[in-house]
Amino acid sequence: METSFVKSAVAVALGAAVLYAVASLALPWTPLLFPSAPTYPTMQLAHTIVVVAMCLPFALVVASRRLSLRAPVVVALFIALFGLVLPVLPSLHLVSSPGWPGVSAALDLLKFTGILPLLTWLALRWLPSNNSFKPKPLRGSA
Repeated sequence: METSFVKSAVAVALGAAVLYAVASLALPWTPLLFPSAPTYPTMQLAHTIVVVAMCLPFALVVASRRLSLRAPVVVALFIALFGLVLPVLPSLHLVSSPGWPGVSAALDLLKFTGILPLLTWLALRWLPSNNSFKPKPLRGSA
């Protein structure tokens, strides 16, 4: 029990630190995806594409059977909370502002919180299991 908790805690700490570093490098490049039409929907789409692209490797690693985490989706949720949501908490006052800044900040928090656990859940369903059990045939059976 304690070793799985320590393993999960280390995965959350390392994952959150690396995800924060990747996000701080990748998110400023979002406007370059659609430079010709910087409307609000295209910027949200570009931001979502960047968030999915930077979360996908983390989801595959967390969902991998080699780590053998007890609850990989919960670990991914904590990685997202500590790596992406906590650093933007000082700008949380934008959520209550009227108009597009409030909507944009709320959508960003939803994306930051939900994309990594969702991708981890999808990766768990997509990756093959690590079950190597092979039953032995009974003696004398044909």
